[in-house]
Amino acid sequence: MITCPVCEQSDRVEAVGAIYARGSASLGWQMRPPSPPEPAVERPMLEPDFHPDRPTRPLENRSWLAFALRGLLPFFLVMTACIFAFRLSVQEAIMSALLVWVLLMFVVSPLLLVALIVVGSWAIRWMRLHLFGPTYSERLEAIAQMKRENERRRAENARQRADYERRLAAYQAVFDAWHALHYCHRDQVVFHAETGRTAPPEEFRRVFLHNA
Repeated sequence: MITCPVCEQSDRVEAVGAIYARGSASLGWQMRPPSPPEPAVERPMLEPDFHPDRPTRPLENRSWLAFALRGLLPFFLVMTACIFAFRLSVQEAIMSALLVWVLLMFVVSPLLLVALIVVGSWAIRWMRLHLFGPTYSERLEAIAQMKRENERRRAENARQRADYERRLAAYQAVFDAWHALHYCHRDQVVFHAETGRTAPPEEFRRVFLHNA
């Protein structure tokens, strides 16, 4: 049984935590627990979005140009070849032209389209590596800078974690002290049962919790 060190009675004694949980209009805010520390905000590590052998500015980002090179250009080339062959065949012989047109549409055109896609992909890769992307040494330097930045961020995150753990340990000690306090409604004092120290409600945070 917890007794008040002033009146040495226990009938009007109540734990500070119970008063706060009950939401007393007059004492609830004064009896609030200490605020927990803000958690450490760690900076994320940088991840390279490119490989040393790949450019940092891929041509795929230029969507309209990539679409034209990979889609529209081969299509127009194939259609132009087909129309040109068909016109020539009409001038020579209708039947021969029809046969040539069928061969172009179902045999030559697919092969030509595949060849254009392969050549176009190679050309796009070459342009990405030599025209639109940085040099190999620039890529290596960018990766080295990223690694140095990640090392700095790891050290900073470690310091923040250590500082947060220190503040968390201090908060836990203060919270335990707050949880051990009681209030006497008769004498209107906050007291610590083990030490017998007392303080008025408006001063108990400074006396027991160091203004936490």
